[in-house]
Amino acid sequence: MEVYRPFRFALFVYDLFRLVFVVCMVAFFSPSMGDPGSRIMPYIFFAAPNALFPLMSLFIWASLARYASYLPLYLAGKLIGIGSFIAWLGFSFNNILVSLPMNAVSGLMILGLTLLLCLADIGTILGVSLLLRRIGPRQTEEGRLQARESSEEPAGEPDNGGF
Repeated sequence: MEVYRPFRFALFVYDLFRLVFVVCMVAFFSPSMGDPGSRIMPYIFFAAPNALFPLMSLFIWASLARYASYLPLYLAGKLIGIGSFIAWLGFSFNNILVSLPMNAVSGLMILGLTLLLCLADIGTILGVSLLLRRIGPRQTEEGRLQARESSEEPAGEPDNGGF
């Protein structure tokens, strides 16, 4: 069993939970404010780029040697995500304050969970950067070479379909 495999599985589960939560958060704090006749679909597209994180962590969990080159991209995406959360909070603060008197408990719960997810993202950044430091650039290069070799045809006669 690989040493970091449970961490990578936890990373995948967290990112999957995070995606569901972000979609729910966008739906809850959309400008429609819960009006059943309004359209929520255009606002869900703001959460769609977050679907890349569970996919990247799934690939990293499946084969770290092959997909270790995704780790820097994962880190960059998480940093951008934290920056966009701070921007969202700044731009949506008025909507949040307006919706709090109607649903004070649920609004504060969502806001608190969002801050908790932001802190968890900082934790994943620290964990993945530690993982990246431990495996080093040599293993990421070996994974790239291994992936390239497995996708190439074996030496010898080219496969011409039996002709």
